[in-house]
Amino acid sequence: TGARYSRNNEGLDAIVSKIDFSNTDQSVDSIFKMVDYGHASIADMAPIALFIDDISLYAAYFLWTLSPTAGGQECSTRYIKLDAGSVVDDDILGIPDNLKKQYWEYVEKSFNSYELALNYWTQIGTANSELTKIPQSLLDSTSNKDKKQVARMMRNFAFDRARVYLPVSAMTGVMMIQSARAWANVSAHLQSHSLRELNLIGKDIEEKLKIGAPRLVKHCRSTQAIKDYYAYENNFEKNYCKMKNNL
Repeated sequence: TGARYSRNNEGLDAIVSKIDFSNTDQSVDSIFKMVDYGHASIADMAPIALFIDDISLYAAYFLWTLSPTAGGQECSTRYIKLDAGSVVDDDILGIPDNLKKQYWEYVEKSFNSYELALNYWTQIGTANSELTKIPQSLLDSTSNKDKKQVARMMRNFAFDRARVYLPVSAMTGVMMIQSARAWANVSAHLQSHSLRELNLIGKDIEEKLKIGAPRLVKHCRSTQAIKDYYAYENNFEKNYCKMKNNL
């Protein structure tokens, strides 16, 4: 309907009256054919919400770089305590066998630092409540409700400062809502990347799009142009680091 609306001024009621409700699939197909003719803006009018569980913090960051204007939330490390069991497996990350031992040592070291920081900032917040910026009226309150709120805010104070020690392979979850066109683009980018976890997420998005926007699935495939872009970006970063080390 929106596609037709953009190409004439007959108004919404006149457009809707032309829809054949006894054969809605044909009506939708006739619109989505225009996507393949280059009218990609049609796919912008099909919003889809996806929940992506058990991905690395890095993957979550990367998804937001691909979708900076999407709406959504993620399982925030400011409100949730993580442990060493909440880490993406080395095979999913695509870590070579000769580096797996080093990877798990790094994970253990990171979580040890995280736990130490949590204890440290919890003690600081308890001893110096003014640093937490919790209203004094709440701190002085004897109500059970207010006490629970103070305890929650104290935890958030510590989580917010300790989470910088978490490894980027720690697990989180992301919920994002954006157009079907944007999801197809994200899937294509992820499937064109060199990191295995991102490839798997891209394929998972493609599978979910089969439910909400099956006519766009063919636009989820990886492309040589995107692969070349990531290869160029990767080489640029390596060359920049070498140049910086030589200065």
